[in-house]
Amino acid sequence: IPGISHLSAKQILGEIGPKMDCFVNVKHFISWCGLCPASNQSNGKHKSVKIGKGGRYLKPVLIQCAPNAVKNPYFGNKYKAISGRRGKKRALVAIARKMMTAAYHMR
Repeated sequence: IPGISHLSAKQILGEIGPKMDCFVNVKHFISWCGLCPASNQSNGKHKSVKIGKGGRYLKPVLIQCAPNAVKNPYFGNKYKAISGRRGKKRALVAIARKMMTAAYHMR
């Protein structure tokens, strides 16, 4: 996966484990990593779109790998499209989510 070094791959593999059979689908895996947006609404008002609290050790590694992944043309185009309308930090979280989606499908 572009943007993930050997050391980062070891950290990710150490956190996730060698088998990914415990995850039902990619959405469950992304939620476990702590990269999906939390939905907090009450009475029709959206209060927060922060990412979840999961992945205490995994999430920082992925967010640090995301700027390197942006150098790849695929992730770079996605980053430019998202950062223009949502902001740079949210775009990096989205790129980290896309990297983990790719990792899930490579299992």
